[in-house]
Amino acid sequence: MIKQEALLELLENCKQAVINQDVDLLISMLKALGVDDAGRSPLYDFTKDCIVGEIKNYMITNNMETLKVPRKNVYHEVTCDWYRIEEGVLKRNGTDTKFSSVGKLYQAYKQINGLK
Repeated sequence: MIKQEALLELLENCKQAVINQDVDLLISMLKALGVDDAGRSPLYDFTKDCIVGEIKNYMITNNMETLKVPRKNVYHEVTCDWYRIEEGVLKRNGTDTKFSSVGKLYQAYKQINGLK
């Protein structure tokens, strides 16, 4: 059972992650709070919006028409996601990223920020 002090510290960290739009800390908070994509939550949606914004900014800043992001699929085989901006909307593999999971989008975020 979590103690009140630990929960308050967790919530304060979550607050700071939201204020700073710190994607890495937001991802940690999703895990720590047990938030997954099954139920959707405001924190999950905010995290996704932050990641999508970072990817779009990266592509615009670097004059990229497409961004190729290799990742492992459910069978641990390497596959690639292709990102494009069409009419101001970021798309992954031709579909609006609003239908993508945070985990898949986070793979692109990690690539553009040189994280492993």
